Amino acid sequence: MKRLLFFSLLLGTTLFAQTQKKPTEILVIGTYHFNNPGLDVAQYKVLDIMGEKPQKQLEEIATAIAKFKPTKIFTEWELKDQLALDTLYNKYQEGIYFEYVAKKYPKRKFYIQNEIVQLAFRAAKKSNLKKVYAIDYQETSFDFDSVMKFADSIRLPNFKKEVMLDIKSTETKSNALFTENDLLKCLYYYNSEELRKIDIPWYVGKINDSDKLGTYVGAFLASEWYRRNLYMLANIQKQTESSDNRIMVLAGASHITMFLDLLKHDSNYKIVELKEVIEKYKSNKQ
Repeated sequence: MKRLLFFSLLLGTTLFAQTQKKPTEILVIGTYHFNNPGLDVAQYKVLDIMGEKPQKQLEEIATAIAKFKPTKIFTEWELKDQLALDTLYNKYQEGIYFEYVAKKYPKRKFYIQNEIVQLAFRAAKKSNLKKVYAIDYQETSFDFDSVMKFADSIRLPNFKKEVMLDIKSTETKSNALFTENDLLKCLYYYNSEELRKIDIPWYVGKINDSDKLGTYVGAFLASEWYRRNLYMLANIQKQTESSDNRIMVLAGASHITMFLDLLKHDSNYKIVELKEVIEKYKSNKQ
């Protein structure tokens, strides 16, 4: 009886402490891939991230993030390769990153132009952070082509046509923005409600609903997308400590859409949007 009372009191104390803890502010930034590796279903003609205007905007964005004062920055790099990320970020902090990757990696575009280096590393260094945290999990099967072939095999022409029209619409809007050479405008779009209203309904209402013969090909694809994002979110959760008042997450826009939907159910976090941070901390505003 005494033991039961003890555990009841312990549980009650723990729950009370949890309710009293101020939630961690989580700055979520959805992005396209700056280096345009061509791995997404949609294909883009991205702006030149190394151009003068985008580089100036990156400095402004990173400065605003530093004023937000994140204690950790998480990014879309495989968790199992954290040591490699540590090595690269250490070189970046030392100011020898670009010379290092130019010698070490023959395919330098990813290591120079990608958003991890250009934004996450830049913001982390300005924030005096010693580490950038990996969260990605890629041990899932995302066989989009199989869903399309299956649709052909059971003669679902409207399904395939609608899916491809959705993809083309996103391509067209994004490519039009890229021609304006305005990185901040692009990022605002990739973090907009307009874009977020597409992703989850697309997976649930179209891909998941494609299994007219009960084969679950579409449901499997949708479930693998959910699984990857749940694992990525778990990697954020387990690396967030009670001392982390503010953190930042940089990932592909579709991942961020999923995180936002899932984080509604985790009271340990309070969502902060990129536009809020930019407007609050732009120029010399403190």
